[in-house]
Amino acid sequence: MAHAEDLQALQGVLIEGFSPEKVLENKRQRVIDKHWKDVYNAFQNNLILSAEVKGIENIAGKSCAICELGTIRVNIPAEHSGTTNINELRYLTGRVVNFKILNFDRENEIVIGSRLEAKKQSAEITLRNIKVGDTIHSVVQAILSNAIIVDIGGIETKISPSEIRYGWINNIHDEARVGDHIKVKVLSIDKEKQDVKVSIKQTLPNPWQGQAQRYLKGNEYVGKVSGITEYGIFVNLTDGVDSLANHMKFEDVKIGERVLVRVLNISAEREQMTTKIVRKM
Repeated sequence: MAHAEDLQALQGVLIEGFSPEKVLENKRQRVIDKHWKDVYNAFQNNLILSAEVKGIENIAGKSCAICELGTIRVNIPAEHSGTTNINELRYLTGRVVNFKILNFDRENEIVIGSRLEAKKQSAEITLRNIKVGDTIHSVVQAILSNAIIVDIGGIETKISPSEIRYGWINNIHDEARVGDHIKVKVLSIDKEKQDVKVSIKQTLPNPWQGQAQRYLKGNEYVGKVSGITEYGIFVNLTDGVDSLANHMKFEDVKIGERVLVRVLNISAEREQMTTKIVRKM
């Protein structure tokens, strides 16, 4: 074979019966063997593995998330995925998830994994290692209409708008994206319920400090409309500091419009300010 002779010439040898394809086959087999070794090791030593969810398949009448661990496909059945319906299962696609190996059959190339078991083990480790007041890392898992859900290590917890940042939040979807890595402060821990409350806001500098001296009662300041609700209009005066004003009697305002407001009351301790809109600009 000319190709074989060319390859061997580069190596400085000529071996009778040499086939480059055999070399490639051996290399592929070594890669496959390594991936199966990872599966054996994880199963025997109770380890957590990670892989991207590549798709969803119906296997023996069950919906399964499909991950690829190198050359090996890992099936995570819906009941082991931590989801309650097909839409939630679809939401995992394209994301890297943790899982533990429940069982495997190399002869038939079947590996069954559990995201739930991985989350359970991660949660136990997290609860042993965190305490109230700690600043820890989190990853955004979902964004709802009234909260951000983050994972802090096997434990998912909701963060309400009031604990996302200082100031009025008009659209929570503008504050974070799924997959964002965000530092949070631990506010409370219930180990029995595996419930942990966290705050993003409390990792940030407090913009209200000194505002009682900057914005004086009875005086007027320029701001920008940051939110409109049934009970009033939020006006942003500086980063993280929004006041609440009543609706105007004869005019409407829009988000983003500049207005002049008169300070009626301010409490930096309670992080509250009430104002009256005296002019649209």
